[in-house]
Formats: sequence, C-alpha cells, structure tokens
Amino acid sequence: MKRLPPSFNLPRHSEVYESFGEIRGGVHDLKPVVEEMREARRVYIGADDADLVGIFEVPFPPSIVWQYFVDPDKRLRWQTMQTSVKNQPNERGRQGVGSSSHCAHGVGGDVLREYLDWRPFRYYTHRFTPLPNGFELAPPAVETIEFFPLEDGGTSVHWRWRLQDRGPEARQRFAPSAAAMRADAPVGAARLRQAIEEDAAALALENEHNGR
Repeated sequence: MKRLPPSFNLPRHSEVYESFGEIRGGVHDLKPVVEEMREARRVYIGADDADLVGIFEVPFPPSIVWQYFVDPDKRLRWQTMQTSVKNQPNERGRQGVGSSSHCAHGVGGDVLREYLDWRPFRYYTHRFTPLPNGFELAPPAVETIEFFPLEDGGTSVHWRWRLQDRGPEARQRFAPSAAAMRADAPVGAARLRQAIEEDAAALALENEHNGR
C-alpha cells in the first residue's frame, strides 16, 4: 500500500482471526474498474489495417500466455534482443491503459511502449516509439497483440503492426526490420514455450514438496 500513488485511495479495513489476531489492509472495489475498462476507447489494429502480421502458436491457454507478454521478468526470459524491461504503472497504480513499458535492446537502443487499449487475455494495443539512443529497430508504430484460444487448449498469438508513417519511403525503410521480425518469431515462440514449461515444472515440484 505504501507503493501505491496518492490518487489510489483504499478504504481501510481490518478483520480479527483467532489464529492471527487483527489483520489490517485496504478494500478496493473492482466493479468500477471493470466497467471503466469495458467503456474505454478501443484501439485495435486488424489484419486489414496492418503493415506487418505475425502468427505463432503455443500449447498453453491465453490466461497463461498473456502473463509472459505483460510481466517484465517473464518477458525478459523469452523475447529476443531484450536486455531489460521496466514498467511504469498508470495513475491508478495499475498496468493497463495509461501505463508504459521501457525496453532496452543493447546496441539496438531503447523503446517506449505506451498502452492504449487493454483487454486482459484477449488483446492489448500499444504505441511503439524508438528512443534516440541507438540503432532504430523499427519506426514508430501501433501494435496489437491478440490471443486466440484453440480447441486443444493452446493459444494462437497474432501480432500486427501499423506504421505511423505509411508512405512508400517509410515502408521501404521498414522492410529489413519486418523481415528480421518475421524470421525471429519462431525463435521467440520456442523460447516462450520453454519458459512456460520450466515454470510449470518448477510449480509442480514445489506442490509435490509441500504435499509431503
């Protein structure tokens, strides 16, 4: 609670349990949060609007895969070329619309991702802005990453880029980056699968140990 911004006010609450005594905390009503999220403006890049489309599948449900895209520590374990990721929450102390992510790519420079639309487990959209401190990995764009559930329990991940400048010269400059991103997608998908499998195995081992 000490880390939350002043604008995020939680009514104080306490309960008494025989085994623990008095437990103090705060109460946050999630209903208006959900309503606000549902009514928020939609920023969605569809396949027909995109300058680049990538698709890959992983054998895990969207609720699991989503975490490995939005959690900084999990992203670092599978996304290629990432050297650090730092999230900045929005004014309500949450990750979602109004929050941002600062990603470092070594010699590739840094990138700012500003979240414009946030629909948990379905899709999110962010504004992609390269920062002037290294080689430009890709020009300014808006990207939607969407998670489609598959019948076998897996997820089909679709990522779509729409360039800010869609002129012929800009598209030509983007072509090498687009080719590299397409080629890199299978590598990222394999690393993502490995990271989730490692965490699942570690959790199973922990549960087995605790069960003893």
